[in-house]
Amino acid sequence: MPMALESWLTEVRSAMSSARSSSGGSGAPPAGPRTKQSTVGILAFEVASLMSKLLHLWRAVGDAAVARLRHETIHLHGVRKVVSDDDHHFLLGLARAELVDTLRAELVHYVVYEK
Repeated sequence: MPMALESWLTEVRSAMSSARSSSGGSGAPPAGPRTKQSTVGILAFEVASLMSKLLHLWRAVGDAAVARLRHETIHLHGVRKVVSDDDHHFLLGLARAELVDTLRAELVHYVVYEK
């Protein structure tokens, strides 16, 4: 596995764990007895929205999208005016951080926890 992919997967894993911990729990039900029953209802449009976002994220981190980012987007004239010509690593880091932040925001939005 390429080193860049490993580091990206490590960041995604840490984003998922931090989203779960910041939501107030590990996602697992409490070990003690429950005093009240809780029901979780999921609406079909929420599931469809989540699936659509996951599909867009999957396409955004695919080999073709990363290759396009690395070889085309970084070399655009407007990008070069904003960021210096020799800073490829900085631009790739920004793109990776944006993808991880998007994933973190979606995880926080869809993590279900009990108070």
